Amino acid sequence: MTYQKHENREQVAAKLAKERNLPIIPPFDHPHIVAGQGTAAKELFEETGPLDVLLVPCGGAGLLSGCALAARKLSPLCA
Repeated sequence: MTYQKHENREQVAAKLAKERNLPIIPPFDHPHIVAGQGTAAKELFEETGPLDVLLVPCGGAGLLSGCALAARKLSPLCA
């Protein structure tokens, strides 16, 4: 497979998936991925109890989204 300089990662992934009959697992923009990422905060809240503040790094926002959902449910006063 040859790649073009102007191709983005979604285009390359789509080509590879089609050629090799593979599924595409999105890195951040799928509800199952966000829910899985939220388990990091869930485990933290289970270990520490409610928190005042939760700091989460942001790349594609899957981890941030999942942790925000977990915080809203498990520590509603957390900022």
